[in-house]
Order: sequence, then structure tokens, then C-alpha cells
Amino acid sequence: MKNLGFIPVRGGSKRLPRKNLMNLGGKSITHRAIDTALESGVFTDLILSTDDDEIIDHCNKYVEQGKIIIDKRDPSLAKDTSTVLQVSLELIDRLTKEGKVYDTFTAMLATCPFKRAEDLKSGMELYNKDLDAVLSVTEYDFPWEFAMDMDHESIIVPSIDPSPLITKNTRTQDRKKVYHPNGAFYICNWEKLSTNGNFFKGKIKGFPMDALHSQDIDEEKDMIIAEFLIEKGLI
Repeated sequence: MKNLGFIPVRGGSKRLPRKNLMNLGGKSITHRAIDTALESGVFTDLILSTDDDEIIDHCNKYVEQGKIIIDKRDPSLAKDTSTVLQVSLELIDRLTKEGKVYDTFTAMLATCPFKRAEDLKSGMELYNKDLDAVLSVTEYDFPWEFAMDMDHESIIVPSIDPSPLITKNTRTQDRKKVYHPNGAFYICNWEKLSTNGNFFKGKIKGFPMDALHSQDIDEEKDMIIAEFLIEKGLI
């Protein structure tokens, strides 16, 4: 089976500028993503997509060693509004037209820095050609059913109806487990992703990961938490 690994690392970031080049535990977030993907050994080829020349220079050693391919992203796909899905679908379409087709396409966000090679291996083992995708997920740490909306006058109302806040069924032990994607990986059937145009459409299996290894880097506080986890030996 031919598996393409894909790591998107945009140069621009408003909430945490240049986060993909930041050092975390002795290496950059981008290098962490590359090293984990390579260590897993599950990818036929590994492409890093970026619009940023500094990131390209930062990763050139991997290119020189023949370990990754760098795809210089078109500026139109490097805007604040650009999504990983858009970049993924554009690449799949372009490679397909060039006759470079794979069985699976796996997007891995560098901003989920604590994913492990064993997570990628287990996710790939869970995959089969009858599925549309295998996605890494983590459990919500607070019951989503307790969500509330608040208007401009700070008036709050339950977000769902009937709400357990109203029905008084607020024992957290009674709530079912609910999950959300953590960005560690999206292992997708190449053809089905191209057809569906969506990571979350079709028959999908979830691969649960614990909260610590699902840590996301989006803002400065996230980086502080990530550094604390390393400092305390929790990762």
C-alpha cells in the first residue's frame, strides 16, 4: 500500500507568530512533526507544504537526506482563511493529474506536537480500504451538553433543548463520552477524500488519544502548557 504523509506548516500565524519554528523540548514544532512521521515508518513519501522560505531553509536537511519533499504552497492557499482541507485537496488533484497516485493520504498537523510514532502506526493498522478515513480524536474534558449561549447583554440560555441544566440531569457520571478531532492525523482513502471533498464524510473510525498527547499549540498559553508538560516529564 502506498501511503502519502502530508504536513502543512504555514508561515503566518496571528495568535502565536512564527509558532511552527518555535523550539519545544529541544527541537522546533515543525521538526517534531517530521521526525514523528519518519519514525512511524508508515509513509511511502512525506510532503511538507509551506509558503515560507525560512521554513523551507529550516527543513532543507531533510530534503538533502531524501527524507521529505517540500511543496512550495501558492500564496492563495496560505491566507488566514485557508484551510488544511483546501490545501490537501489541491495537492491531491495536482498529483493525480501528474499520475502520482497513492492509496492513502494522511494529513498531520504540526501543532499537535506530542503525537507519537506509535499513534500513527496504530491509526494505519486501524485503516482498511472499506473506510473513508481514520481520524485521531480525544475526549471532551467537560460535558458538551452543558453549553450555554450568551448575548450582548450577558444573558445566558442553554445551547441545546432539552438541556440537562434544565432537566436537572447534571451528574457528569451520567454523560456519555463525546470526542473531537485533535489534529494528530487524518488518514484518508485517497480516492474517497478526493470524491467526498471532506475529512469527516463517509464511514470513519476514530482513534482515541489521551488529552496530554493531544495538546494543541494555537496560542501562547498552549505553548506554556506544552513546555510545562515536558518539564514535569509528563510527555
